[in-house]
Amino acid sequence: MDLNTQTNPKICEHCEMEFCSISSKNDHLKRVHNKPVENKTTPRILCPLCPEGETFLSHRLVKHLKDIHDIVVKVSTLNFNNIKEFEI
Repeated sequence: MDLNTQTNPKICEHCEMEFCSISSKNDHLKRVHNKPVENKTTPRILCPLCPEGETFLSHRLVKHLKDIHDIVVKVSTLNFNNIKEFEI
């Protein structure tokens, strides 16, 4: 393993093939090298209006609320220069 595979998480440490995403690399590791891959799951959010307790990824919840419950959610991106700005 060379320095390049240690510093770039999108390069396969077995054959040094480069990928456009980590999920593509993980698929490659499973398929080609038969290596287990740690499955990091993205947190899901419970829809507070569904009695079935359905959960969604954040961007899917926004679409679900609009399509099913006719609620439009305004999404904003906040940027902070440091942790102190965030805590204010």
